[in-house]
Amino acid sequence: MLVDDGLQVHLAMLELGDIHEPQVRGRPSRANLSIGERLHLVERLIMQEPSVHHHVIWHAFTKATIDGMQTQLGDLTMYHGPWLVDVAKMESSLPWIELPDELKDRESIWSITKFPEEDEFVLTRMDLGRQSLSNAPRVAGEIVDAIVDLAKYRSGRRHNWTRLDGHLHAIDGRLVGGSMGFHEARPELDVMPSMDAVVDEIEEISSRAGGPSRFRDSDVRKWSETLKWWREASTGHDAGAVLVGVRVLDSIAPHVQLADWDSYVRRYLLWSNVRGELLGAIKRSVESGIYSSRLARDEQSTAEAKRAIERKIVKHGHKMTYFNYVEAVSQMEEIERLNESHTVAARGLRVLRRRLSDPSQSQAWISLLRDDWVTRAARLARVRDALAHGGPTTEESLSYAAKFVRNLVGNSMYIVFDAVLAGDGILARHDSFREDQTKWRERLRAGLGLAPALFPDLEEFDSEDGDH
Repeated sequence: MLVDDGLQVHLAMLELGDIHEPQVRGRPSRANLSIGERLHLVERLIMQEPSVHHHVIWHAFTKATIDGMQTQLGDLTMYHGPWLVDVAKMESSLPWIELPDELKDRESIWSITKFPEEDEFVLTRMDLGRQSLSNAPRVAGEIVDAIVDLAKYRSGRRHNWTRLDGHLHAIDGRLVGGSMGFHEARPELDVMPSMDAVVDEIEEISSRAGGPSRFRDSDVRKWSETLKWWREASTGHDAGAVLVGVRVLDSIAPHVQLADWDSYVRRYLLWSNVRGELLGAIKRSVESGIYSSRLARDEQSTAEAKRAIERKIVKHGHKMTYFNYVEAVSQMEEIERLNESHTVAARGLRVLRRRLSDPSQSQAWISLLRDDWVTRAARLARVRDALAHGGPTTEESLSYAAKFVRNLVGNSMYIVFDAVLAGDGILARHDSFREDQTKWRERLRAGLGLAPALFPDLEEFDSEDGDH
């Protein structure tokens, strides 16, 4: 207002009641007020007590979807964004769809056309009712963020439902303020120091190393530079990930008395990857069963039983969510029972339980995972050679190889830093890691089922016959 901006002066006069209808067209870019008039307007706006109005605030979330086109949760309504935008843009209203009053004004400078252009997004409408509010957008934003954050926390989907910068503010059924569109949050808004787990890792590393001064050691500095080089080369670049990733693995091989990266990953990383795939399959199947909406029998009691099981399996720490695999395997039969028997979730749990308890199925599954790993390692070698010598490679193969090598380097650098920070030899730590990864296979060969072989603390696990 102090620079005589026409829009801001217009909004201030609306708020003060000097005018009663927003001027959509023909409003000058400058208000042509004297400096004294502008100062007086600012003073009145600051001193004015907020009057009672009906406030509605709209927000937009990307990486988000809802079931259906609209979900009503009391004063909060969620809309499938692309659908609502298309409906609001129609020249004539559809008799079976009632748009909120504030979206019917297509001439508004804060029209529906300012909503984000995303393939999938959700629009939220927070109805604050009639209140005297000096900052309704802040109040609504805090409410919506608290709900969404809690939902993300319980579901473990931390990267979904990202609120876009921007909002629309409707007073008494008319859009009177907001931002000129929605856009990705500014980088500084992406960081929440109170929830940043990096500081915990810094403290843990420093403790294990005996203090930050340990990083002056030449061996630690060498591997720190290697890790930095790898991250810079591989971030967002699949070709860089493949070429530098293989080079990093090659640099580790001599420290464990092996000739090259291929010998190294086959000796030390193959079975840890297979075990990781087994654990991933268990986690995905159990989570699918817990969060499936297809419930057997009485929905309320079944949903409550699922929540009780979830609390046993999924442990929410201050900054991390932990998955209890032993408890998950113990509860698989009960989770299956709580889902409709022919749903994907229930059938997946039945198949998994057989694979975990039947030795022949366990061995077949493990062999399949091992063969798949060997195939991926061979593909990585071919893609790396093609890149190094200027040969052809497809985008799909490159992406596939980059994902694989990122996993290999991540595991190997974890072992290396575990050794150098503790002052242990790299070879000794690798051999200890390999021994840990083979213990579960020894238990399996001793006649235990796969579940007790993977989880020695599991007291009892058995499979129940069922249809295939």
